[in-house]
Amino acid sequence: MWFNLLIAVILLLATLAGYYLIRKRIAGDSVLTTRPQRKPKQGPNELEAVIAAYHRERTQEALPAVSKVAFVSPQVEQERALPAPLDVAAPAPEAPTASSSTHVQLRKPFLSGPNRLLYLVLKIGLPEHLVFPNVRLADLVRVVNPAATPQARAQLAQTRIDFIVCSAELNVIALLDITDGNRADDVIKRQLEAQLTAGGCRYLRVTPNAIPKPGQIRSLVCGE
Repeated sequence: MWFNLLIAVILLLATLAGYYLIRKRIAGDSVLTTRPQRKPKQGPNELEAVIAAYHRERTQEALPAVSKVAFVSPQVEQERALPAPLDVAAPAPEAPTASSSTHVQLRKPFLSGPNRLLYLVLKIGLPEHLVFPNVRLADLVRVVNPAATPQARAQLAQTRIDFIVCSAELNVIALLDITDGNRADDVIKRQLEAQLTAGGCRYLRVTPNAIPKPGQIRSLVCGE
């Protein structure tokens, strides 16, 4: 009888303990796991204090480790105490007057007279070629003689060819000048004529009053 009563008491205690644990789990407060405590949120004052402390640390890091004191003589202190001199700007240069400025005007047309006529003849008679007017001789040739004087190089830079005729691949085929034999650069061109034609192009002189016709220009330039 006592044994049965003891068993009943044990079962009752086990039932009460199980009921207590179930209530705890339902309430979310388990006795088996310990929930971490949440840190209280920082209020506006605490956040401002953290920001101020951060700025203080940055300011201390920016300061030099040892402060250097410079000696200033009494004379320098007096000079520093004087008012700064007035900044007087230098007088601006006078603007050029209309009478002293250079006036330019575009040529209309770019080519005129015999030059324009020969250009049109070349374009009509050689439609598959390229024609360039008024070209510097220094842009067509290069000096291979290392002993060439600066004067000779300057003459090349100043000498011009009236027209050059090129193939579609921009290879020079012919050089043409309009001259009656009295041009200032005729002398240097005669001296270089053999060297100019040695590269496979023709050098032709045309008088202003004898411009060839389109039907004649191909045989003169190309030798056909």
